[in-house]
Amino acid sequence: MSNLGKLLTFVIFLFSVFSVGCKGNTEGQSFEQKRGNFIAGMPNPWTDIDAKAASEAAGFAFAVPENADKVIFRLLNSENLTEMDFYLHDTKCTARTKPSKGLEDISGMWYGWEKEKKSTVLGFPGKERFAKNDSNAVSSGLWHNKKKGRTYSLSCVCGISDNESICHDSSPLSGLAKNAAKIFAAAK
Repeated sequence: MSNLGKLLTFVIFLFSVFSVGCKGNTEGQSFEQKRGNFIAGMPNPWTDIDAKAASEAAGFAFAVPENADKVIFRLLNSENLTEMDFYLHDTKCTARTKPSKGLEDISGMWYGWEKEKKSTVLGFPGKERFAKNDSNAVSSGLWHNKKKGRTYSLSCVCGISDNESICHDSSPLSGLAKNAAKIFAAAK
């Protein structure tokens, strides 16, 4: 056997010995125990809360739309942002509010908006936006109450029907304002 062959055999031998020896006794341990209790990832910054806690955090009670289901209230403490997630006629919607000095985009929706228009809900000025792709239509509205120093947002993600309406309304943008006025009515 040549010197190169002997060296290669020795390296393989050492590798197999150390790989078995370094394994340690991990039988019966969970993944976290094997990794020294290290769990990768970040903790969820949102806290699930009930409707009462949401109204206390927001300063008003969100009005849950009739026929809404899977309603969840959350608080993002770091931003003092309160949200209500819900489904309405298979449409996923999120209503949010937080204190602000002016109109802020608190929607969490980052799209290249195809349509945008000025809008007023409950006397609060703002804007509504619309975008779509092959399978979804997205509408998002933002309004600001200068007197109370709060921004309000309602966003919905829907499937596109044959007539491209969203949120069960013939006009993608007008349905959003109607729903927002009901949800945020107690904020006035």
